Amino acid sequence: MDFVYCGKLNSLETFTERFAIPITQGGYANATKQQLVTAYKCAVVLRDAISPYILRRLKKDVKRSLDLPDKNEKVLFCELSSEQRRLYLDYLSSRECRNIFRGRLDPFVGLTLLRKLCNHPDLVTGGPNRHGEFDESEDPSKSFGFPERSGKMRVLMQLLTIWKKQVVIFDPDWNPSTDTQAKERSWRIGQERAVTVYRLLCAGTIEEKVYHR
Repeated sequence: MDFVYCGKLNSLETFTERFAIPITQGGYANATKQQLVTAYKCAVVLRDAISPYILRRLKKDVKRSLDLPDKNEKVLFCELSSEQRRLYLDYLSSRECRNIFRGRLDPFVGLTLLRKLCNHPDLVTGGPNRHGEFDESEDPSKSFGFPERSGKMRVLMQLLTIWKKQVVIFDPDWNPSTDTQAKERSWRIGQERAVTVYRLLCAGTIEEKVYHR
C-alpha cells in the first residue's frame, strides 16, 4: 500500500496495533464476542481506507460478459465405515493423543492422522500392495480401494455412475483457497456445461470442524 500511497496506513507498528492484532484475534475459534465485534469494525475501516486505491474484479462481477454456465456447490456429509469409526475412536483414546493434549506432541501430527482416517483406513494402517499395471477387467470397486471400508469412497463410487461435469473435493485442504482454485479450474472461459462441485466431508469428525471453522 505504501507504494501507491506512502503513509496511508501509518507505520508498521501502528498498523499492527490498530488492525493486524484485533483482526487476527477475532479470527480465533475461542474469540470473545467483543473481539469478534472489534475485528469486524477494524476490517471495515481497513477496507474503506484502501478500497479507493485497489481495483478488484471477481468472476461473479464479469460472469455475464464471460457467458459462463451455472455452478452449483454441494456438501455431502459421509458416514464413517465401522472400521473407520473404530480406528478413529481408538486413536482419540490412545496415549499419543493424550500426549498431544498435554502439549508433549505437535497437534498437527494427530490432526493429519485423523484426516487420513477420514479418507481411507489403509492410509494409516497400510493396505495391500496396489502397485503394478492396472487390469481393465478388474472389478472397479477393488481398483478404488475397497469402497465398503470408507464412507467417502462409497459416495465417490455413486458419483462416478452419474458423472457429467463435476468436481469432487475428496480431501479438503486446510487452506480454503486451495479448494477454490480446484473448483475454478473447471468453471472458466470456454466452459459450456453447468458445473457441480461436491465436497465430501465425514460427519462428526475433524473434517466437519475445519469446514465450519
